[in-house]
Formats: sequence, structure tokens, C-alpha cells
Amino acid sequence: GRDKSAGLAEMKTAGASETALKTAEAQYQEKIDQINAEITRFFVEHPLRGKVGAFEGGGYAGSGLYRPTLNSVMHKFMDDEKTFYPVNSEGIIQVINYYSE
Repeated sequence: GRDKSAGLAEMKTAGASETALKTAEAQYQEKIDQINAEITRFFVEHPLRGKVGAFEGGGYAGSGLYRPTLNSVMHKFMDDEKTFYPVNSEGIIQVINYYSE
């Protein structure tokens, strides 16, 4: 994100050609794609995937907050897994029941 924008801006300021800018942008995108693939592989292959526990880090904090599953998110699913984990599902059910009574 920011490194890519800063790097491209610096190249433009230095008078880089359109070809050089496109090449640099493609290289940045390739690196981003590699990182995203590594992150996906980590979550897909992790031995604790889908297990309920206390996993530190959440809400953009690396420590001090805990989540119930390794990849406990409410807004993004893995490509092969289009469901909430058990703890999140139960929380959703409780909120729906509370507001529907």
C-alpha cells in the first residue's frame, strides 16, 4: 500500500518512464500476491484451524485481546470455507434471539 505509492511517487518525481513505472507496479503486485498466498496457506494448513481456544491478537492489536479461533473474523471467509466458526455462530444466534424477543 503505502510503500508502493511512495515508491512509485519517488520514481515519478525522478522522471521514470511509463514503462519503468508499469514494471515497478507489476513487481509490487507480484510481491503482494506472494504475501497473500503465504497468509492464506498459513490459515488453510495450520493444525489449529477450526479449533476453539484462546488466540491472542485481535481488533488490530497483537496482544491483550483474545479471539476464539485462529482466524476468527466476522467479515472475511477463506475461499473454501463460507461459514462462521462455532463461537461466532453462537454469538450471532444470541443477538438475533435477544432482538427478536
